[in-house]
Amino acid sequence: MSNGSRTPFRVGNVLGRGFTTLFRNIHKFGAIAVLLSMPYMLVTWYALQGPSGIHPIVWTISLLMVVFVLPQLATAAIAFGTYEAINGRRIGTWQCLVGGLRALLPVIGVVILSSLLVLLAGSPVLLAIWAIDDFGARAILILLLLVPVLIAVTMLWVAVPACVIERPGVVRSIRRSFTLTKGNRWRVLGILLILWLILWFLTIVISILVMGGGLGGGATLTSPGVRAPVLNGAITVIYTLLSAVMTTAAYHDLRMAREGMSVEDVAGVFD
Repeated sequence: MSNGSRTPFRVGNVLGRGFTTLFRNIHKFGAIAVLLSMPYMLVTWYALQGPSGIHPIVWTISLLMVVFVLPQLATAAIAFGTYEAINGRRIGTWQCLVGGLRALLPVIGVVILSSLLVLLAGSPVLLAIWAIDDFGARAILILLLLVPVLIAVTMLWVAVPACVIERPGVVRSIRRSFTLTKGNRWRVLGILLILWLILWFLTIVISILVMGGGLGGGATLTSPGVRAPVLNGAITVIYTLLSAVMTTAAYHDLRMAREGMSVEDVAGVFD
């Protein structure tokens, strides 16, 4: 436990800290997100052309890498860079990538286990939905499904930055998120809902610009085979940036609120 003073966890503080850190480091974090999203765009484009001549195993491994592994690396790298930036340390793009790479395997484990826990939380309602034929009852159950799923997501929300920063292992990262969010889960849920609204709005705007062909300055995307990969890539980049930065900002503030860390304590995590 630190002898630093505790700071109340506030939604506005997290959003302000997160967006400030993102905008100040957009060149680094943006480069990481775009670089690691490019293979996804290329695979999407190639899939639309009707891939042929590739062994199914090779194709499956390629899809696994670009759809799952590389986004986790981007998230870990940006989370590492965000935490360093919040605490006044200037590091380059390469250092962010190295920091993310060191935590990649545990982060993948955390994401898989978290997904399973969310699925488990909603499984009773899913089974009930599957068993009921009445449309109205199904609609009600779908709404009810949101409750345990949102609770699980809220409790697990800072498991990835905890894994990247503290490197306690997969299970302890999950437990760490449970502990840190305790007592502030309504506020965490509020941040989540705000971010989902922002992502929803940005997705609509990007979809109109890309699929409609308008990119500004008279430029257009004329080929549908190009538009879909660009759209997927742009949405992936935006989601990765916001998710990684905001979860890390929330993780930082939750530690400040719960443990009263001083800046020296935070920096000592890396020593």
